[in-house]
Amino acid sequence: MPGVPLPVVAMALAGGAVVVVYGSRNVKTAIGNAGSTSTTGSGSATAGTATAEAPSGASTQATVNSIAATHGWDASEVTAWLAVIADEDNMLFTNVAAGLTNTNPSSGAYGFAQFIQGPSEYAQYGGSSSTLEGQLTAMANYIAQRYGTPSAALAHENASHWY
Repeated sequence: MPGVPLPVVAMALAGGAVVVVYGSRNVKTAIGNAGSTSTTGSGSATAGTATAEAPSGASTQATVNSIAATHGWDASEVTAWLAVIADEDNMLFTNVAAGLTNTNPSSGAYGFAQFIQGPSEYAQYGGSSSTLEGQLTAMANYIAQRYGTPSAALAHENASHWY
């Protein structure tokens, strides 16, 4: 498969993981690495320890799609949302259990949304820090409240390296 140039995002289900690829990496390489803990984003977060069991790629995608639907977001908005997660969290569902507690060592930003106030911020936006669905719900609510759409959040992320 050919490389996927920026800012195009390709998404694939592979080995129980949702993989978002952007930049010059090719999709085949990313799928082959889907079960590893290598990073795909540009941030500096590191994985913490989690005891939650990682859902399958199909259930992760269903969770993402379900939450997006509650906000009226179409496939292009889901793609933008996944790109924000990739930039912020680095793990992008390659290890959901570890991603739940992924903490940036320099800022303390926490989880998939990389909320700066840590786990408590997930509740502030109607979610929970302890589950994938809870974290994604809070992140989607935050994006909807602050930016309206994931595309707008991604534009800010690309310009400022935070959203």
